[in-house]
Amino acid sequence: WSEDFEGLELGPNTDEGLVSEQAWTDTPPEGWELNDDEVPGIHNEDEDGDGQPDNDGVSEWAGWSFANAKWWIQTAGDQQRSQFKKAVGTALIGDGDEWDDAARDAGMQSTYLTTEAISLDGIMENSVVLRFHSSWRPDACCGGSQKAVIEVAFDDGDTEEILRWESDAGEFFHSDDPAHWNETVNIQISNPAGAKEMKLTFSYLDAANNWWWAIDNLIVAGEPEPIFAENFDSLELGAFESGSESGGDGTDWTADTPTGWVMTRADDHGPTADGDAVKEFDGWTFVDPASWTATAGQGRAEFTKGTGVIAVGDSDEYDDLADAKFNASLSTPAFSLDGVAAGTAILVYDSSWRQEPQSGTVSVSFDGGDPVVLLTLTPDTPTGYNETVTLPLGNPEGANTAVITWDHQGHNNWWWAIDNIKVTVGKAPAGIVTQLTSVEATEGDSVSFLVKANGDEPLYYKWFKGDMEIAGAEGPVLELSNVSEENAGSYTVVVSNSAGSATSNPARLAVLLKPGSTLVFAEDFNSLELGPFVSDSESGGDGTDWTATAPADWVTAQADDHGPTAGGDDVVEFDGWTFLDPVSWNATAGQARAEFTKGTGVVAVGDSDEYDDKADAKFNASLATPAISIAGIDPGSLILKYDSSWRKEPQSGTVSVAYDGGDAVTLVTLTPDTPTGYNDTVTVRLENPEGASSLVITWDHQGHNNWWWAIDNIEITGELQPIFAENFDSLELGPFVSDSESGGDGTDWTATA
Repeated sequence: WSEDFEGLELGPNTDEGLVSEQAWTDTPPEGWELNDDEVPGIHNEDEDGDGQPDNDGVSEWAGWSFANAKWWIQTAGDQQRSQFKKAVGTALIGDGDEWDDAARDAGMQSTYLTTEAISLDGIMENSVVLRFHSSWRPDACCGGSQKAVIEVAFDDGDTEEILRWESDAGEFFHSDDPAHWNETVNIQISNPAGAKEMKLTFSYLDAANNWWWAIDNLIVAGEPEPIFAENFDSLELGAFESGSESGGDGTDWTADTPTGWVMTRADDHGPTADGDAVKEFDGWTFVDPASWTATAGQGRAEFTKGTGVIAVGDSDEYDDLADAKFNASLSTPAFSLDGVAAGTAILVYDSSWRQEPQSGTVSVSFDGGDPVVLLTLTPDTPTGYNETVTLPLGNPEGANTAVITWDHQGHNNWWWAIDNIKVTVGKAPAGIVTQLTSVEATEGDSVSFLVKANGDEPLYYKWFKGDMEIAGAEGPVLELSNVSEENAGSYTVVVSNSAGSATSNPARLAVLLKPGSTLVFAEDFNSLELGPFVSDSESGGDGTDWTATAPADWVTAQADDHGPTAGGDDVVEFDGWTFLDPVSWNATAGQARAEFTKGTGVVAVGDSDEYDDKADAKFNASLATPAISIAGIDPGSLILKYDSSWRKEPQSGTVSVAYDGGDAVTLVTLTPDTPTGYNDTVTVRLENPEGASSLVITWDHQGHNNWWWAIDNIEITGELQPIFAENFDSLELGPFVSDSESGGDGTDWTATA
């Protein structure tokens, strides 16, 4: 259901001075009910014959009115009304400020507008959303204190308040923030099971000379009752059985599918040689996500949309006892399409996919026919830990039944998990087709974020930086020009239509500082001579793999608590900060280390995950540059730049600078909450003080079997101090003396150089 008031016939101005033949009306849409009984003067006689009661104030605003928004803005003298840019054509307006501009009976106006009955037939309970565009300016003065209230009633029952804004300070105060002058409002409505229809009442209350509330573009959306649904929560789970799995609570997993579902293993599924694979992940199985996270971790907890019991294809866990390939499918029962119009069936499900060389498809077959692929996931498909996927099934005319299949292949390659499967009929809710991509830019650049979405038109876009909506950004592309450090951060977009909404994965904008014109220091570690791996825990190298020897005058240091916790041999290749060929590092350790593509030749690595591979060992070590001369460099001009790979876990790190042997100043702090950045470039202002002649940069890292921090391509740039400088500010000035000169303040000029 929607209403934009464009079907109303507007008439000429009455009391307002701006002449227009299509200015306003107080006749609501058909089926709506307007109650102006509490507007002072509304029941007076029309003795002046203008077609409106006398002494009702400015008649156009005596209660709710429907007016051309541009005419309203002009006739009222704007006063920020023009900020309501989301209003198009005709809008619903309550304007106490304008109403009070003519003679009227005493009192405040309260006016009520109730919609026609809005059908909820076929809509799921607790799924209705009201969305509208709003312009609100609060005011509590002059004998009034305007309020905004929305109520809902189901099947002509009692009303329930779903929105209240007030002008007085308190629980319901809705401020005069400019964001509220042009706002999109979304209200969740708890429609009860069995409700057939609802009505909304919009009330503008207790207004005198108190600004306005204007509304346009109302939409009521709800989720259709599904023709098929499965969330796997009815399955009975048992305890983990394999020695490779732990941390469960006894209700952890089952291989038993829901009734009618089919799980199939391909011929090449299973161990590649002798040995037993992990039965809990032998094909698509069903797990408690808390138990899954407890036994496997590594980002699985990010699938927060998966609750209760979820379906999992996990080739990473399946391979934990014996080398094994995963190739299995999971299919729904055949479900009925009886009465479903061609092209209106829509699949919606929640999904968690972690990128690696694995693949998958979603397909549908109708009436036992050949499958039609709806979605293809490849080794290049980006990670989506916690997504909702929407896919039109494209059901053809005459199709009676459908079967949907999730097919997945991997070989120790992370996972694909699904939950909350629904097939609905009707409009396709908004969905994200192509996610946002993180961007790296330099100060002053222009950048853009692009989202591709599907779903029934019209689609609406709301962009956010962090938790803050970006005003005026309403399309599929967000353009940012002349970016600065203030623009750096995480960006998302919410795409919505009348059937639902979808939120993109966050994308990060990294804004790099412009380098100085003079290169002060650089190190890429490529001059180091590497040798072969020596520990039996490391393999896959080519003989030029690593060294513990730092570049000349660099210092590697290990803290007192660095090393094995209870004896035994540690992995010497990762005993503190060491230097590796990134190809060899990835060959021996894998697990996304190859994502550090900016690190080339030789990189510096602090890897507590690999360091722990022989004996339990803590990592606490630092890497420091030589003392770098900054003589002749302009104070405050130095910029540090380096490439970095950091994988989030309970590890920590800092980057610090010390001048002339003094105390270190922390420049960058990494914590267990710092997001993964596999392939970042970091720039930092060093703020070198006046008189400093040298500096040392230190990277300090702590972990305990907690992934890695790697760096490469270190540069320090700055600006040279000038050989000669003069700005004439030291000269003593006197007053003008010629009668041709005037306007000075007595400190105007001198001829003395």
